[in-house]
Amino acid sequence: LNETVSRTYPGVTSALNNANIAFEVSGKLNELKVDVGSKVKKGDLLAKLDLRDFENSFLRAKSEYKRAKSHYERIEKAAKSNAVSKQDLTNALATFEEAEASYKIAKKVLEDGALYAPFDGEIVGKYVEQFENINAKQPILRIVDDSKIEMTVDLPERMRLAIGAVKDVWVRLDAFKDVIISAEIVNIGSEPSELTRTYPITVRFEKPEDLKIISGMVGEAGGFVNLKKDDFYTTIPSTSLLKEGEKVFVYKIEKGTNILKKQEITLFNRFPLKGDGVPVRGLNPDDVIVSAGVSSVIEGQKVKVK
Repeated sequence: LNETVSRTYPGVTSALNNANIAFEVSGKLNELKVDVGSKVKKGDLLAKLDLRDFENSFLRAKSEYKRAKSHYERIEKAAKSNAVSKQDLTNALATFEEAEASYKIAKKVLEDGALYAPFDGEIVGKYVEQFENINAKQPILRIVDDSKIEMTVDLPERMRLAIGAVKDVWVRLDAFKDVIISAEIVNIGSEPSELTRTYPITVRFEKPEDLKIISGMVGEAGGFVNLKKDDFYTTIPSTSLLKEGEKVFVYKIEKGTNILKKQEITLFNRFPLKGDGVPVRGLNPDDVIVSAGVSSVIEGQKVKVK
């Protein structure tokens, strides 16, 4: 026996690709080619430091590298005819390797003096102005690619267990309540929140061209879940349980009569006992049960429901 149910959970949008961009080296900001709102393509030059010192260091390192390389090659050739000692060859090799390392470092520093767009997107944050002195790792710009948007929602344990049965996932944003956007599940959290015991689930969707959807929008994600009867469980207080031999019961309050009826239930063994209750099977989500004092009531008794 299966039941198809619809479930929705609140969430907030975020761009699939987003990043704060920073230089790997310190220096004076000489060029800032974009502003907030600028559209950029991957590889576009965004900003550049004053490169004169970097260029001079690079040229010196390059010159020393070439000299050391040429010297090593001459010594290596001479060593083959025993014209120089092994120590001369070892020294020449060490000098060459040191010069090569310095050259590579200087080249990297020169390259790091320019910032390029890591992906297509829009500049949404600018944290410095041209000609400022910039420290390494200091955020300069923020870029987002909002062509694809994600939303993360928190699912309770019961729905996390049934995630494989979810189909027809969709997203609806508070700003566009009449628009349902098709989505897909891209990430399923495996560790629950210690506070809420919920699991983070991320869904992704493509932004409709006619809607201005940005990061931080509030909405909800939903879908249809085809649950097997054995996947249903309800968490109830442990004080609700009435044990008789090997069987476990609760007192359920019959609708319309407020008369107690003994209902057999089974512990849902996929989850251990928790501080806020016991997961059980055999109850419907809308059932009302006696939560405490079960030893003081009997089946058939009429009770008042607060």
